[in-house]
Amino acid sequence: MSRTLSNIIYALAGVLVGQILGSFNSFFLAKILSPSNYGIWMTLIMIGSFSPILCLGTAETLLKEYPFYIGRREIDNAKKLESGVIGSIVIASSFVFFLAVIFPMIIPGQMIGELGAYIRIMLLSAGIGLFSGFLYHRFAAHQIFKIVAFLDSFRSLLIFIVLVSFSLYWGIEGTVIGYFLVESIVCLVSFILSVRYCGKLNIYLNFSYLVSLVKTGFPISIVWWAYIIQVSVDRGMSMLFLGKEPTGFYSLGMSITSLFLLFPQVIGRVLYPKVNESIGKGAEKTEIDLIVMVPTRALSLVTPVASMVFIIFLPILYKNIFTKYYPGLLSAQVLMVGISFICIIRGGINYLVSTNRQNKILHYMFIAIFINIVLNYILINNGLNIFGIGLSTVISGFVLSALIWYGVFTGMMYSKINSFIEVLKLFMPIIVMIFIVLPIIWISPPWMLYSYAAVVLLSFLSIILYGIILYNVPFLNCWIMEIIFLFKNNIMSTKILEA
Repeated sequence: MSRTLSNIIYALAGVLVGQILGSFNSFFLAKILSPSNYGIWMTLIMIGSFSPILCLGTAETLLKEYPFYIGRREIDNAKKLESGVIGSIVIASSFVFFLAVIFPMIIPGQMIGELGAYIRIMLLSAGIGLFSGFLYHRFAAHQIFKIVAFLDSFRSLLIFIVLVSFSLYWGIEGTVIGYFLVESIVCLVSFILSVRYCGKLNIYLNFSYLVSLVKTGFPISIVWWAYIIQVSVDRGMSMLFLGKEPTGFYSLGMSITSLFLLFPQVIGRVLYPKVNESIGKGAEKTEIDLIVMVPTRALSLVTPVASMVFIIFLPILYKNIFTKYYPGLLSAQVLMVGISFICIIRGGINYLVSTNRQNKILHYMFIAIFINIVLNYILINNGLNIFGIGLSTVISGFVLSALIWYGVFTGMMYSKINSFIEVLKLFMPIIVMIFIVLPIIWISPPWMLYSYAAVVLLSFLSIILYGIILYNVPFLNCWIMEIIFLFKNNIMSTKILEA
């Protein structure tokens, strides 16, 4: 467990640096670009998000099966797996590059105007990004999280130096070109480090073997595609029904809240191969529960604090820094209220995928996406605009999180009633936070939220109130004591090993 904690610390360090730089990147881009161009950019980067679909889940096979083989000491199978996965990446990236070349023949320029050139460059970036993504997953599968942390920080630094600078001088055109350069440099550096730390790669192209890789990873990949759709559908609906400028207002709030997902994603990324390795070596159920439930409970306790403070600080941030995005303030606060439900999802997904229950996740995803789309449509048509979009995103995220954890607890052989109770326990800190911040959003006078002293005092009092409530709820108090005890033990174990 001490190695797992070290990996989490390394990964979190990388994300901390990346998050600080990423915050500057998002803020500077929002300041440099107009709201309409910022909306276009936030839509264009979805090309990179969806491009891994073409790999048909082979990268997911690497993350799931490589640690499993290592746990069973089947080294030859592990090496063959890597060679087969890189073969699938070569095929997928070749298709993306080809699509970039023929894109003008598919969709005439008069239909999309200047967006055509941007889309071609983003397609080229996506093709390169497939290789970068494979190499990144390779380090994660090998559990070399020092390099994972370095790559997170390095990418954010490059974006800050290259992409933001290009945006400053050339606007949205510079943003797109800068993104291409960043992807190219990251891919080159990742390849050099991969050969050094993980060994040379061979490309293995065998149709029957590729089919077997797809059979394993495709169902898992569908889950992540559905998740991408779930977290992207709001921007798509906004662009479709409201246009570029409101999407730009809304997208800044999305950029801010997405920063909160970095820490949970890192913890999930570190623990996912650990869960698979534990299953491969036949670990006891108590050990698997330890790397699934304890981190999730910790996130459930901590993320509401960060959300609460940020919700209180957002008005002064929008008033003094993002003045032109002020119409998106309320939607950003709504998104921040519900972000903690998404922050605790990854542990449940890891468990269900590792125990081959990805079909359940997919079912839950489809329910959440349906709710999100329907609510978006209803609330937009009732005049709530981007506030309605934010509200539907939060509600669908709550439903998704509840369904996933209900599936986890029933999979752990809890009864239906007890599973429901355990989900409520997991959500209790988030519910407490919501009851604290909602009166602040609705009742507090503007002069209070625009005063630095008032905001700091309000944040301090809110944290104190949150802590008092949690301290007086027995099971939450037990969680806190358990997490502190395990953390201290692992710190001591790490120090003894290093000595």
